[in-house]
Amino acid sequence: QKHGHGKFTSKYGDCYEGEWKEDRKHGIGTLKYKNGDLYEGEFYEDLRHGQKGYWKSCTTNEEYTGSWEDDLIHGYGIYLYAN
Repeated sequence: QKHGHGKFTSKYGDCYEGEWKEDRKHGIGTLKYKNGDLYEGEFYEDLRHGQKGYWKSCTTNEEYTGSWEDDLIHGYGIYLYAN
């Protein structure tokens, strides 16, 4: 099982570098998706979760900085639209 700090590329092409706990993304890390999207911030048991998270869409050029809960935007944050 992955535990501590490390880098992993999934069979789908997503790449994660950061903290692991019991084989799950847990703590601070960076997830680069195969499609070019990016998430930097906190993870809890494999999900984007915490007060500080940054996401950028490669396809739409939209960005969000703020809180996440259970892999979803939640609470306070700033969402920037491409226009």
